[in-house]
Amino acid sequence: MAKGADRGMGATQRGISRWGRGITRTFGEVERATERAFAGPLGSNGSGVISRLGAIRNMATLAGGSMGEAAVGAGALEAGIVGIGGAALTAGAAVVGLAAGMVKLADSWGKGANQLGNMASLMGVSTKGLQEFAGAAERVGVDKDAAMGSMAGLSQTLNDARYGRNSGALAIMSKMGVAMKTKDDGTVDVEAMLPSIAEAISRQNSSGRRTAGRALGISDNALAAFTQGGAALSADMKDYGENGTVITDDDVKLGRDITRRDTKAMQWAGKGLNAVQRANATAVKTVGDGAISGYEALTKGGGDSAPGAAPAPSAGGAGTPEASAPPSGYTKGWRRGGRFSAKKVDGMARAAYRHYLKYRAQGMPADDAAGWAAVGQAESSNDPHSQQPGGPGYGLFQWGSTKKKYDRRIDFQKAMGKSIYGSSAEDQERFRKWELGHTEKKAARLIDQARGSGGKAAAITEHYERPAEIARDSADRANIAERIVKLEIEFKNAPAGVKATARAGGAISHAFSNSR
Repeated sequence: MAKGADRGMGATQRGISRWGRGITRTFGEVERATERAFAGPLGSNGSGVISRLGAIRNMATLAGGSMGEAAVGAGALEAGIVGIGGAALTAGAAVVGLAAGMVKLADSWGKGANQLGNMASLMGVSTKGLQEFAGAAERVGVDKDAAMGSMAGLSQTLNDARYGRNSGALAIMSKMGVAMKTKDDGTVDVEAMLPSIAEAISRQNSSGRRTAGRALGISDNALAAFTQGGAALSADMKDYGENGTVITDDDVKLGRDITRRDTKAMQWAGKGLNAVQRANATAVKTVGDGAISGYEALTKGGGDSAPGAAPAPSAGGAGTPEASAPPSGYTKGWRRGGRFSAKKVDGMARAAYRHYLKYRAQGMPADDAAGWAAVGQAESSNDPHSQQPGGPGYGLFQWGSTKKKYDRRIDFQKAMGKSIYGSSAEDQERFRKWELGHTEKKAARLIDQARGSGGKAAAITEHYERPAEIARDSADRANIAERIVKLEIEFKNAPAGVKATARAGGAISHAFSNSR
């Protein structure tokens, strides 16, 4: 039986990710720290630290790239690495040695700026607007991660309402007198709507504020940014934009270039290292095979094989060594013991990827999102109307049991006030959240303690789903989750405008006022 744990708003409150604080640090502080570390500023022209980070990282990346290209060139691999790589290092030794700490800082800054740009694009907001809102929210005690997570939830909810996928949110906006504002492309202009939404929420009582926030995808932890009212929020956003640390679109482009070039250099170097390691392994195998052949000749009189030797295993079936062995590209993350081949895992991961994006847009951390998307794919192909063939399981996570005592479809009816049959994906995701906060608290704790996307998927399977074949199914779902994360890396540079189709909303349990 499968269940899923969207931490819903709980996950949103933890924020999109931990990079938010790192990429928004004050560059003036970095400048001063650098001067102390190197007994004065690098260079003599007094230019800012940002330009130096890019220049230093570019030089170091080119040196690394030269080593990587030499390593994979035709002919003597070892000579290429030692000769050309050594020459590149000698030529830039003084600068690279002096700038080692700065290179690491540039790499971190570049990745952070790149991730910020990707996240803003996913939300459909500007990088400047996203940072201004997070900075303004921080001034009233809201964690920046929680603020960014709520911006993502609000953006998705408003666009769903705009296109008729969330009538509940649309109804609340109407009751509060909030008008929909759109851009030229028809999508919602979230930034332009922030002041009116904040003003409307500020007019509600405490209960109404929470209900409005949840219906609009805003977490309780970020609600203070809106309850101060539209004028105060607008003023703080404007002031932060003028006086706070803001990563510009040019910075995002620079960060993206740095990340792409660094990754390319590391891939080149990795390819060369792999070739050297393979050559070494081949040599060791040759020596070992010779030793074994000599031993067999001495002990068995030169026979080809020992009498009664077991035949080689057949190829291809589930549970065979071929099915469970780690394929190319999975050496580190592949879990043995599953029934799915690498090809099957890849196909399921690709099918689950859009559900992963939906969970990410709701504010769920990457590992959790990959874990739940993987388990949902294995259980029901992430179909809320999926019926277990010949069994009681139904929905995204196949709730159901032949024994009434364990039948969580009954819990769904009680908690949600409706039958699970015909319920939407959003209904079932809210029920998953309800379970993790009530009847499945132990599972929630163990899932939260798990690490990595594969660990999350395995924990969800073992503690929330509890199938008959726990070890086998945990391995399969962990492999799917790990593959989903790898797909994100592959798709990182996909065309802008690709968004998850997350849907939010819910019953309106409070009356709202459109007057002060």
